[in-house]
This record gives sequence, C-alpha cells and structure tokens, in this order.
Amino acid sequence: MVAKQKSIKKAIGVVTSKSNDKFKLRIGVCVGKDFDPVKKDTHPPNFPKELMLTKEEWGQYSVDAVTALKMKDLQADLVDIDIIPGTEITKRRLQKNHVNLTFWPELGTAMVAGNKKQIAEYWKVFKDPDCRLGLSWDYYDWVLNKTRYMTQCKKAGIPIIPTV
Repeated sequence: MVAKQKSIKKAIGVVTSKSNDKFKLRIGVCVGKDFDPVKKDTHPPNFPKELMLTKEEWGQYSVDAVTALKMKDLQADLVDIDIIPGTEITKRRLQKNHVNLTFWPELGTAMVAGNKKQIAEYWKVFKDPDCRLGLSWDYYDWVLNKTRYMTQCKKAGIPIIPTV
C-alpha cells in the first residue's frame, strides 16, 4: 500500500521532503515588480542576484521578491516556494505547482511592456484553470475592466468617487 501511495503522490505532483516523506505544498510566486522596493538594508541576505531588477541602489530589492523569499524561509518544512520571474512564467512551469500567486506580473503589465510573446503566454496561463493561478480569470478580468467594475459597484449601491 505504501508503494501505491508513493506512486499516486508522484503522479499528481505531490512534493515530499526526503527526510521524513512529509507532504509539502508547492507554491509558485510570480515576481518582477520594478518599483516598490523594501527599505534599505532590510532585504534578506540570501537575495538572489537574478531577482535584482536594477543595479541602482533604490529599487534593487523588490517587495514581491522579498516576500517570496520570506515565505520560503518561514515555513520551509511545510512549503516549497517556486519563485518565478515574470520572464519565466509559462504554462509548463505553473502546472508543476499546487497553487500559483502573482504579486505583480500579469497581463496588463505585459501589455505595457509590449512583449508580444509574453502577452500571448500570460493570456494563455491566466485563462487556464490548470495553471492554478490566483486570481481566477473571471475575477482578474473583472478587475482589469474599470468601467465594468465601477458600474457594477455603483448599481450595488457602493459610493463611487468620480474618476477618469
């Protein structure tokens, strides 16, 4: 029975630690926020160079990447954190994780950047429920369409401040 359980876990992609065969949740965290850095000298000492988005002191350690690293350090016995730079977001990579979060990279930012290949990939993964990417496509699409959500909020009786 143990052999059968191990083969089932392997088939569905369950991550276990080698030392005690304990389940670990694999969480993908998509990062790449090129502003909103953490305060100087508060970044983790193990901050990977490949996650530094600039050589300038201001903005070198983005809050999204620092958050992912802290998640990785705080619960290493319970979770495996897969830190995914925006340029590495693919259907194949996301499907390796139990759940995926995006703290910044998303379809709107890809459109602003103008990278057609990245736009196409983001469009594909955000709409695909098998990528297990939070926010769900329906909610994300609602948030992206300001006219729609402002109209729906107003109809629901939520006070709206006039905006552009």
